[in-house]
Amino acid sequence: MTFDGKGNLFVARPDSASILKFTSDGKRSTFASGLNDSNDMAFDDKDNLFVRDGNTIFKFTPVEKKEKGE
Repeated sequence: MTFDGKGNLFVARPDSASILKFTSDGKRSTFASGLNDSNDMAFDDKDNLFVRDGNTIFKFTPVEKKEKGE
């Protein structure tokens, strides 16, 4: 799990192949789905979320776009 710059909590759920987002006011939503092994997550200083899924790293920008890393 990790926090973004706005205080939102992101939790990987490998059992459901998803990442959940909890806002600072307690609202829960599915941030991403279709991931197989998304245990490692980190934000950079621009609030981009990087997620390791198996041997692939995905980048989620603050507007929630997903790009496949190299």
